[in-house]
Amino acid sequence: MAGDWVLPALVVVGGYLALTSTSNQGTAFALPWLPALFALVAAALAGLRPPILRTGLAVLLLAVCGFSVLVKNGVSTALSTPRTAALPLLGKITVMDGRDPAYVGVSRPGAPVRPPPARLPDRQRAWVTFDQDVARRVARAAGAGGVAPVLGTATDDGSSNANQLTLAGVVVTHRLTPVEQLPFLGVRDDVAAYRAWIREAGIDFLLTGDPPRGAFLPPTRRLVERAARGEGFRPLAELTVPDGRGATLWIKGR
Repeated sequence: MAGDWVLPALVVVGGYLALTSTSNQGTAFALPWLPALFALVAAALAGLRPPILRTGLAVLLLAVCGFSVLVKNGVSTALSTPRTAALPLLGKITVMDGRDPAYVGVSRPGAPVRPPPARLPDRQRAWVTFDQDVARRVARAAGAGGVAPVLGTATDDGSSNANQLTLAGVVVTHRLTPVEQLPFLGVRDDVAAYRAWIREAGIDFLLTGDPPRGAFLPPTRRLVERAARGEGFRPLAELTVPDGRGATLWIKGR
């Protein structure tokens, strides 16, 4: 039918606008509307005349898909290295980037990490061990005291965010441990606001730490920890993150 394209087009346009208007970063957020985009492209190609134009564009589409597979699978450093282009009105956009979130998360200003196929340096790989250690301590303390293991993280480390700690919990305990990330742009940097976030999120364990170099608007550690004490938390363990900064894991008293 002539109007069959309207709904898929609305899904694609709405999804694209939603993703480009948010600061939330991650992978796979576009998956819900990608099938609709592929269907629209296939329908448009099928209706092209003459046939040689249709065939040429189909080959071009397959070539782009194949190139993207090579870029994201660490075939060579040349393909994985981020490249940008400056376009009128749009400014600087990423044209190619073969790094996955693990590589991006551990890259710091002044200490870049080589893209795939190079392996992550040992210090960066140690973040996995650190996250699993946090998850293991939470599981052990929760199991001993019967506390619901809801972990809150108030650090600004890309390698110890809610997603990474949730994955570490699944690997260590084989079950999902809820992790709440402090929304840095949505909570004032004061004790009262942090106490309210702790209560509303139902947090039983809290991870705090010194901010990494170059962090954007990190929470003030002493204020978060004052809020934790005010909500009845006590230190459970003093930790050291892979780059040498200090961190503290807190547990809520009963």
